[in-house]
Amino acid sequence: MISSESIDTIVNVLKPTKIPVKLDLGRKKNVSGNMEVLCEELKTSNQVIELNIGRGMKISTKIAKKIARALRTNRVLKELSLSENNAGNEGMKSIAEALRANRRLEVLHLVSNQVGNEGAGFIGQALKISKELRDLKLKNANIGYDGAKVISEAIKTNKVLTRLDLGTNNIGDSGAEVLSEAIRVNKTLKLLKLEWNNISEEGGIFIGGALKVNKKLAVLSLGHNSIGNETAKIIGEALMSSNALLELNLKSSDVRTEGVESLCEGLLLSRKLIGLNLKGVRMEERGARAIGEVLKYNKVLKKLNLKSNNIKNTGAEYIYAALNTNTALEDLNLSWNNISGDIVNLWKALKVNKTLKNVILSSNSLNHNEIKAAEKASGNPNLKLT
Repeated sequence: MISSESIDTIVNVLKPTKIPVKLDLGRKKNVSGNMEVLCEELKTSNQVIELNIGRGMKISTKIAKKIARALRTNRVLKELSLSENNAGNEGMKSIAEALRANRRLEVLHLVSNQVGNEGAGFIGQALKISKELRDLKLKNANIGYDGAKVISEAIKTNKVLTRLDLGTNNIGDSGAEVLSEAIRVNKTLKLLKLEWNNISEEGGIFIGGALKVNKKLAVLSLGHNSIGNETAKIIGEALMSSNALLELNLKSSDVRTEGVESLCEGLLLSRKLIGLNLKGVRMEERGARAIGEVLKYNKVLKKLNLKSNNIKNTGAEYIYAALNTNTALEDLNLSWNNISGDIVNLWKALKVNKTLKNVILSSNSLNHNEIKAAEKASGNPNLKLT
């Protein structure tokens, strides 16, 4: 990895070299020199295969347009990150439009830039013809329904893209609907992130219904949307089938107790889901009871986040009891759950359970010394209680 304080020096180093180069300027706060020189070099460079100009370089619209021009002629660059530059709409439109001419780029990260609906439209057009782009991050990119619609139409036929991050935008229920139509027919997408997108239960139901049909999507994030109980129920029904889902993030998604109970009906029959994030869904004691029943019989779930659910002592006891027979779970987060008193039953469970590796109990009214004593008494050298 080449990193330097001087762009002029970087270019001088690049010119004679014939080996592939990964160029990271993303963590340099005071890179000196002329960015335009680097852009000119990229037009014909046969060395730079990865380029990161992200994390606050604050590139101007002028420089973004010059990077776009380089993309049109560059034939070796495979990964480009311009994340967290807050680049303006015109510059991002130029980058997006250049994708139609570029045939080599495999990874494009434009997180926290003003891509907008128009820029997303150009990206969607590129996705229709792309045979290389497999990883696309458009998180916090000012994309609404119109942008989501164009991208959705593209991924209906795209056979390359495997990772799509549209988190922290504003696609809403209408955007969720058009994306769900794409998910139903897409055969390659494996990761989809839609957290913080102003999606309500109406939009969640569309996504959940698509999961019943889709057999490829492995990671789905719907956190921080108000998707409600009915969505959780439909996702639970999807998990009962031969659904491919491996990781599901529903944190702060307003599914509450009834939604968790419905989801758990599917988890009882799930044979693939290994990671589940239910942080802050307000499941309380009843929801914890349903989770406990799942843990008694589920043989695949490895990571479970139940942070901030107010399950209290009663809910915690349901979880402790399940750990006596569970042989799959490795990571469990029970922090911020208003749990107090002794942890005798957790002690007992940990003496039997030998698969747990990490249990988080912080920010409850529990004795730290008792927690560390339980860790030691478990006899499991791989276990860490915090």
